[in-house]
Amino acid sequence: MLTNRYSVRYEKAFAKERIGGYKMDEIFKSDLAGASVLVKMHMTSWKPSNALSELFLGKYLLSTAPMSDRIKYVHMPSRTKYGSVQVHHIRPFGKYKITALPVTQLVLHHYRECRTSYGFSEKMDKMNAQQQNILLRNNFTNDKCFGFKTYYQSDMELIIEKIRTSVLELQRKLLF
Repeated sequence: MLTNRYSVRYEKAFAKERIGGYKMDEIFKSDLAGASVLVKMHMTSWKPSNALSELFLGKYLLSTAPMSDRIKYVHMPSRTKYGSVQVHHIRPFGKYKITALPVTQLVLHHYRECRTSYGFSEKMDKMNAQQQNILLRNNFTNDKCFGFKTYYQSDMELIIEKIRTSVLELQRKLLF
């Protein structure tokens, strides 16, 4: 956990950063401790959509729709209770609050193998037809991985192109 002295320096630098065209200090208004972010899961158990990519991220350009499974948080350390910050949960300090960012502002790309269950699995029956249609294929058969509808992530192609040279250079330095 960052101490207040380092937290302030971190937060000043953080405020200048942009996410999806938004300045972080615009997202973190005066009463906001943190924001939850939906995830698009890139299942590494699926057949790679671009097996020839030199980068792991480039091999898996298909993802699920944004979902509320394993939600992550972006937060200001000085606005959360000491020791309360975890990957999937934060507790705000004092007057500060938590909000959910819309996917138009921020969504995380999460690369992982398929699991046997998902946090929203039990709520599947309560999803309306439109929600199910966005998330699942029409022939969904309770398969916890291959029943997801897939979406091609062209934004990840752009990101990969920007980082490709640096990542490969770092990889060469670390491996040789």
